[in-house]
Amino acid sequence: MMNAKESNNADEHLLKSEETKNDLDLIRSKRRIILGILYGLISAVGYSFVPLMLYMIPEQGPYGNLASPINATFYVTIQEIMAAFVMFIFYKPKNFISFFKMLRHKETWLVVLYGFLGGPFAMVFFQLSVLLTINNIGQTDGTVPGLLLNLNVILAGVGSAIFFRARQSKYTWTALAISTCLILGMSIHFAINEGLTWKSIGGMCLALITAALYAMEALGMSHLMSSSKINFTNHETVSIKTGSSALLMLLLGTPIAAVASHQSFVEGYKVFANFQYYQYALIFIVGGIIMGSSRMLYYACLVMSGPTYTTSTQLLMFFWTPIWQYIFIATGVPNEILEPTWYYWVYVIPIVFCTFVISSNEFLMYAGKVGWKRAFHELFGKIPKESDTKKL
Repeated sequence: MMNAKESNNADEHLLKSEETKNDLDLIRSKRRIILGILYGLISAVGYSFVPLMLYMIPEQGPYGNLASPINATFYVTIQEIMAAFVMFIFYKPKNFISFFKMLRHKETWLVVLYGFLGGPFAMVFFQLSVLLTINNIGQTDGTVPGLLLNLNVILAGVGSAIFFRARQSKYTWTALAISTCLILGMSIHFAINEGLTWKSIGGMCLALITAALYAMEALGMSHLMSSSKINFTNHETVSIKTGSSALLMLLLGTPIAAVASHQSFVEGYKVFANFQYYQYALIFIVGGIIMGSSRMLYYACLVMSGPTYTTSTQLLMFFWTPIWQYIFIATGVPNEILEPTWYYWVYVIPIVFCTFVISSNEFLMYAGKVGWKRAFHELFGKIPKESDTKKL
């Protein structure tokens, strides 16, 4: 039989082993969150590039006006179709098709619902918000709706805290609050500078609704992937969302846009004939491929890092959108592009800094607990062995 001293030593060894395991689990968890945030930041590059790709071909051509509701909706439709195709190849055809067998579960239809509301449905609201936002010389202006759209970040953060009791650090809340003030300030500045009419309030309200839909999608999908009995993976979720949205847009997207433009329902399907113009077809197809790849990264971020971090990474679009504009201007694209105003950067530079703070939140919190050197080594270096962790 063991004496009391041996028993105490065994208990201490067991306790240390358990603490070591907990330390390693914590490190792995934080590394997973940081990797997810990196995926989200990369996805913001693609998301900011795809809408601007239409600058690469003339706005007016044999395909009609690129800014028309039918062409705009068709671009979204092809994005969904090509995104589904990318996932079909990347996740392997057999796996992609098997994901849809999950539709026999009621919870899977929530994926379809969230995906549709935060996808094609939200895009329609945003298009309407741009059309209804008019300056004092009667021109539409999508700048303010585009800015208000990014308020989905604070909505996701607040929603996580209220509905899912998610805890955010003081760094995150401070950065979110500053970003919100900057976005609202920039929106008001642009509205005054562009001389937006009072009639534009309706367009701004629709932009806020779109932001709410995006936040709802992020919260709903994140909850399903983390708490559902079915244990949805990000592969299953993004495939079902994209596949169902592609089918809905293919069947109803352009026909409804045609009816909204006072044309017949059937006219919406005739837009597919525009694929005979190779430049038009190439831009639409490549845009869809980039969108699909970016969406896979976005959903990987969502499942690994949660809705607040995921939506926060998209604030980086404030930085990448003007960068792409400068590149397009330098390469001489056929459409006229105005350079961002100087005061745009006055607002954007602090927003980008806030994005960096939010994205670095896990590291900052861990560094405050164990020290900067150890935090950097454990979160960005090789995961320590149990024997190494015992020494720390």
